[in-house]
Amino acid sequence: MMYTSGTTAHPKGCRLSHEAIVRNAKEISLRLQITEADIQWNPLPMFHMSAIMPLLAGMWAGSSFISSTHFVADDALKSIETEKPTILFTAFPAVMSAIVGHPVFNAEKMKQIRLVNNVAPPNQLRKNMSLLPHAVHISAYDMTEASGIS
Repeated sequence: MMYTSGTTAHPKGCRLSHEAIVRNAKEISLRLQITEADIQWNPLPMFHMSAIMPLLAGMWAGSSFISSTHFVADDALKSIETEKPTILFTAFPAVMSAIVGHPVFNAEKMKQIRLVNNVAPPNQLRKNMSLLPHAVHISAYDMTEASGIS
């Protein structure tokens, strides 16, 4: 049982089958070309589809997954610099903006990142792409009722 509220409502239970979630995770793994060499960094809560689906997609590929109990930009940057993830699954503008806008942000220490998943207004996405030009930047449409990324 996952919960969804969109952006304006109270949380509602969303019954999803195990098969729907697992099949979608496999397809995400293929679509994002996740391999066992990848390390995903994802600060999102485990009750959210934007954490569950990348985690399961990585399990299909045998990749590693780095998470935290809550997002703090200082800790996030230290983790990214230390653990050297190849995929940043920031998903939300507030998370990515806090990382790239942080006073100690240094793109040179993030050359291993090959993929960034983020949604944001076009101007912010262009800024993110200019700050990490070596990575492929994607946006994904996600809906809990559709088992995550559609």
